[in-house]
Amino acid sequence: MPSGETSDMSQTTARPRGRSAVWLGLLPLLLLAAALLVRAESLQESILRNVTNVPILKHVMDAVAGEPAPLPSSLPRLRLPAGLDGTQARALGRMAAEQGRPEEAERWLVAGLTDESTAGLTRFALCRLYLSEGKLVEARATCANTVVSAPFWIGRGIEASDAGKTEEAIVYFDMARTTDPNQLEAWQRLGQALYQQRRLAETVPVLEHLMAVQATSSPDLYHQLAEAYLATGRSVDAIGLLEHGLRQYPAERALYLAMAEAQSEAGDLVAADAWYARMLERWPQDAFAWAARGEVAVRREDMEDAVAYFEQATKHNPEAVGYWTGLAGAAEATGRYKRAAEAYKRALELEPNDAVVWMQAGRVLMATDRIDEARAAFRQALALQPENQEAQQLLAALDAPATTSP
Repeated sequence: MPSGETSDMSQTTARPRGRSAVWLGLLPLLLLAAALLVRAESLQESILRNVTNVPILKHVMDAVAGEPAPLPSSLPRLRLPAGLDGTQARALGRMAAEQGRPEEAERWLVAGLTDESTAGLTRFALCRLYLSEGKLVEARATCANTVVSAPFWIGRGIEASDAGKTEEAIVYFDMARTTDPNQLEAWQRLGQALYQQRRLAETVPVLEHLMAVQATSSPDLYHQLAEAYLATGRSVDAIGLLEHGLRQYPAERALYLAMAEAQSEAGDLVAADAWYARMLERWPQDAFAWAARGEVAVRREDMEDAVAYFEQATKHNPEAVGYWTGLAGAAEATGRYKRAAEAYKRALELEPNDAVVWMQAGRVLMATDRIDEARAAFRQALALQPENQEAQQLLAALDAPATTSP
């Protein structure tokens, strides 16, 4: 074979082998490029999220120190990733909330709950978000039985209570007992706040719970729960509770008063009077008990006893206007007009601006033919109540010229 031909053949076979080598060398790069293209969107989102986190996390960390850095003007609309880091979720949620986008803040925090390592903190942040939005039901459901945040809610409740914001304190104490149902302080403070606001129907289950779980209950707890029972029409329950309370605290004046009131509310005036009598055996100078017994006697239409009991009340507390008017009314009912007039006079010395008492005194003075004094009483009532038609009519009757028989 000629040498030229051999040379041409070797060159022809050498060129294809060189192109294959080039393609083989580029294959890894092509595969890498394809992989990068597949992951480009997630990488871009990850990079954007991490870049966004820098000012957000700095804001959160500086806020702890009391000097928060300014937040970015807007939050990128990122797709909620699966398995979102809890710290990122709380930071992004806080930013959205501060920018007035609570729904977006909620979405971030809910997504962050998937990070089990910080789920407690994220749940706590979500509770606070719901409370700030007035969503109490959602807040309770989110933080129920989480336990760890109870001291925080109690602290916030105490701060609100000390500031005179009792309704706000109720919300915080309720959150505390919701997060930790075994936290007695939360139940106690909640019960006191509800009682203070006279939300007695809501007070009942809270105080009942305390009664059930505490080894011993204070006299105040017995008294407050009994009062709440009475306010909600449960006089029978109040009586049973107070019987138990008086066995433990036989020297507690408030429990005697509550028991007598409960018997009265139940319609048993004889039992009510008996409890006031038992009370007066211990505290014979208790003016309130004497007056209360007088009121029961009036309801029983036993005016003689009523006069006697109100006399004792005015003796032991001569500065109480109500005791004098009670005595005057009972004395008038028994025909003791002079004693009634004296009692009204004493009441008016203590409370000269009570038009009702002036009217009552005027009527008694008319009945005893003390016309000039009666006229003066009705005029004083009119001065205090110019629209009082009864006083006008009685004055007109007193001022009318007497008619003589033909």
